Amino acid sequence: MIETTAFHVVLAVLSVLILTQAVKLIFRISAGLIPFTALTFGLCFSALIEGRTGIAEGLLNGILYGLAGIGTYAMIKTLIRWYRHRKEGPFR
Repeated sequence: MIETTAFHVVLAVLSVLILTQAVKLIFRISAGLIPFTALTFGLCFSALIEGRTGIAEGLLNGILYGLAGIGTYAMIKTLIRWYRHRKEGPFR
C-alpha cells in the first residue's frame, strides 16, 4: 500500500528541483539529460530519504517525484518566457 504524506511530496519535489538546477549550473549538462537527472534524484529521494521497503512503491513514488519536478520546472520556465514576451504569449 502506498502511503505518501503531503510533506514528503513537497519536500521531494523541491529537492528534485533544487538538485537538478544545481547540477545543471555546476556541470553544464545538456537539456536532454535534465529529465533523466530529475528522475534519478526522485528515485534517490524515494529510496534513501523516505526509506521505502517495497521496491514497486519506491520506484513508483520516485518516478512520480521526478516527473513532478520536471513538470514544475517546465511550467516555471514557460511562464517566465511568456511573461518576458508579453506581446506573443497569453499575457497580452
